[in-house]
Amino acid sequence: MQFIVENNTSGIEVELPYIYYLGYDIKASENNIEYEESDNGFIKVSIPENCNGLIEINYKGTKLEKITFAISIISAICFIIYIFFMKRSIKNAYRRTRS
Repeated sequence: MQFIVENNTSGIEVELPYIYYLGYDIKASENNIEYEESDNGFIKVSIPENCNGLIEINYKGTKLEKITFAISIISAICFIIYIFFMKRSIKNAYRRTRS
């Protein structure tokens, strides 16, 4: 989401239509802006005074989320390798017993 702030002579608070989660990256002119949860469970951004221009909101995720995603991918790959080698060893054992 992006929006433009003009003529901001005093600080403003904006409630965004995004449900509050950790991991959002909110920038104004390449400077990070802090956010918090509003009373309604959405994101509340406090834009400081004299901060004019384009405000960009992106969801980047948290470090913990990225770590758990990497662990999930590695686990899935290991499980596929395990299944491949188990099937291979079962076929070899079956061939040995038939010979």
